[in-house]
Amino acid sequence: RFETYISGFYYSNSDGEVANKEAITDTVRILAAKALFENQITKELHLRVARGGKKEAQDEIQYDLTDQLRRCVRITSQGWQIIPHTQDVLFRRFGQLPQVEPSGDHPQDVFDKFLDLMHITDLQQRLLSKVLIISYFIPDIAHPIDLAHGEKGSVKTTFCRCIKRLVDPSMPELLTIPSDKREFAQQLYHNHLVLYD
Repeated sequence: RFETYISGFYYSNSDGEVANKEAITDTVRILAAKALFENQITKELHLRVARGGKKEAQDEIQYDLTDQLRRCVRITSQGWQIIPHTQDVLFRRFGQLPQVEPSGDHPQDVFDKFLDLMHITDLQQRLLSKVLIISYFIPDIAHPIDLAHGEKGSVKTTFCRCIKRLVDPSMPELLTIPSDKREFAQQLYHNHLVLYD
C-alpha cells in the first residue's frame, strides 16, 4: 500500500512520469531507515483515555470519543469540554464504537438514577459502584476488578454491559476468556475495559 502511495505521489509531482520498481523499492527502504534510526522520538499510543500530552497539561485527562472527527473530551478540575484531536496525545483504535457525545444537560442525580436501574440499593455498594465506574476514566492507575454478584436475573450482565457502553463502547461488549494466551493478550490490548461473562 505504501509503495502504491509513493508511486502516485511521484506521478503527481513529476508531470506524469512513472517511477520504476527499483526506484520505488529504494525509496521505501530509505524512508524506512530514516523512520527507524533518525530522530528516535517515540510517541506513546493510548486506548480511550490518556493524560494531557504536554507537561503543563498533566493534570488533565483526555477521553477519545472515537468519532470520525477524532474529537476528545478534555477533563480538568475546572470542568470538561470537547476538543479536536491534538498531536500531543495519540490514540489507537481497534473497532471501538463512537461514544455518544456528552452533554452537560442532565439531572444532578443522573448517576443515582443509573444505579436505581441496576437495582443497587445498598449505600456502600452504590458508592463503590460510582468509584469503580469513575476509576475507568482515569489513566495510569491500577483499576479494580469488578465481580458482579447476585441471584440469577439480578441484572449482573446488564450492569456489565451498561458500564462497557459508558466507558468503552465496542463490540462484542462481553467476552469469554479464550484458552489461547495470545488471543487473551490481544483481547486485553484491544479493549480499554474488558468484561468477561
